[in-house]
Amino acid sequence: MRAAGRNPAQYKQPPITMPNPIYQPGSADINYPQGNDWGTQFPAYYGSFDALVGVYNLAPNATGNANAHLDAEISLQNRSQFHGSGQTYIPWNPGTTPANQAENSYVGAEQRVGQISAQAYMALWLNHLHPKCFDNSGTPRPPNVPPAQPIAVSRISGDTRYTTGVEVSKRQWANAGGDTTPRAQADAVVLARGDNFPDALAGVPLAKRDRGPLLLTEPGKLNQATEWEIQRILPKGKTVYILGGNVAVSPAVQDRLVRLGYKVQRFGGSDRYDTARRIAVDGMGAPHQVVVATGLDFPDALAAGPLAAGEGNAILLSDGKTLDAGTKAYIAAAQHKPDGSADPAFHLNAVGGAAVAATKYLGGQSHALMGADRYATAAAVANRFAADMPVTQLGVATGMQFADALTGGAFMANAGNPLILTDPASLSPADVPLLATMHNQISAISLFGGPVAIKQTVMDQITRAVGGVKR
Repeated sequence: MRAAGRNPAQYKQPPITMPNPIYQPGSADINYPQGNDWGTQFPAYYGSFDALVGVYNLAPNATGNANAHLDAEISLQNRSQFHGSGQTYIPWNPGTTPANQAENSYVGAEQRVGQISAQAYMALWLNHLHPKCFDNSGTPRPPNVPPAQPIAVSRISGDTRYTTGVEVSKRQWANAGGDTTPRAQADAVVLARGDNFPDALAGVPLAKRDRGPLLLTEPGKLNQATEWEIQRILPKGKTVYILGGNVAVSPAVQDRLVRLGYKVQRFGGSDRYDTARRIAVDGMGAPHQVVVATGLDFPDALAAGPLAAGEGNAILLSDGKTLDAGTKAYIAAAQHKPDGSADPAFHLNAVGGAAVAATKYLGGQSHALMGADRYATAAAVANRFAADMPVTQLGVATGMQFADALTGGAFMANAGNPLILTDPASLSPADVPLLATMHNQISAISLFGGPVAIKQTVMDQITRAVGGVKR
C-alpha cells in the first residue's frame, strides 16, 4: 500500500486533555485521548503497536512488555524518564534532572513520559494511516483507508502523427472559451513540421514556458486537424510559434494563421543549430542552464525535453561529437556574468554519448546523462528528472520515430513529468528497472502513438510491470 511509511515525527504532539493517563499501570491497554483531532476514545493493546515498530527501527519483541516499548521510545525521543503527578516533561539531556514543569492536564500517579508523549505520536500516526482502527471495546477493525488505486496505463493516439498530436492536446488543454473540465487554458501553440525533426528538437521547453501544446503540420499548408485544434484551444490574438525557416514551414502556413486571427513568431535559423539558439535566446530568454543533445538524430533531444523544460533550461544541439561556433559562444557567455566572473547559476546537462563528447572540455558545472543506447539514455534522463523533481506520471513513446515523442514530450513537460522511449515491439530492458523504481510514485502512464508505433504487447508488458490497469 503506497500510503504506508508515514513517520510519526512529522506530527507535533497534540494537546491532551483527558482525566486518565494514556497507559493504565498494570494493564496492557492504551487509551487514545478524547476530543482531539485523531478521533474519539479508542483503547488499543501494546501488542497492536508491534506492527508499527518499523517506524522507529525497533525489533518487534515488545509484545506485552510496556516498559520495553517505553524505554525504546523515550530513548529515541530524548525525553526524561519519569515525571510526577501534576508534572509534564521537558527536553532531556544526559545528566539533567527529570521533568519538573507543572502541568495540570494530567491527573493520577507517577507516569512514564512515554505514556503521554510517545504513544500520542503513535496514536496520531496510526489514525492518519488507519483512522479508527479499533472500536470502543478494543477490537481491531478494518482500516478506514481507501485502497491504493492501480496505476492507469492508457494510450493517446490518432490515425496519423498529426491527429495523434491533436489527441494529445485534447487531453491537456481546455476550450478557448473555457469549459467544465480540469484542463488548463493554453496561452500559445508551438508549431513544427511533421515530416522531419531537426527544427523541432529544441521546441519542448518553449511549449512549457508559454503554456501550450506542440502541434504538427505539413510544410506547405496548415494541417486541417491541427488548424481546428488551434482554433479550439487558443483565443484570437494569442501567439503561434513556428519552428524553422520558410523551407521547414512555408509562408503559406504563417499567412493562414494570421488570417485566423493569431500573432505569429517564427524561430528560423540558418540551420538546426542556429534555430535551437534562436529559440534559446528569443524564446527562452537566454537561460544560463542548458541541455545539449546531438542534432543529428532525435531520441536524445526529445527524451531531454521534459527535463530541460522542468528546470527552465534551453536545449542546444551538437553536431554529433562537436559544437559549432555559435553554440560554443552561447555556452561560453552562459558560463559568465556580465562582469566576466564565473556565473554559479550556469549548469549544463549533456544528454547522450555524442553530446557528452562534444561538451567534455567546456568546464563549469555539468552532468553527463547517457546509456548504452537511446533507451538507456532516456531512462537515465528520467531518473535524473525524478532526482530533481517529483514524478507523478510517466510518458512512453517509440524510440524509432520522432513525431509522437515530440508532441508527447510537450504533454509531459507541461504536466511536469518525464518521458521514456521504448522499442516498438518489446519493452526495452533499460525501462524495466526504471518502472520498478517509479511505480510507487506514479499514478498514470501514457503511451503516445497507436499500436503501430507501440505494439499492444508493449502496453501489456508495461501494465504487468507496474501492476497497473489498462484504461
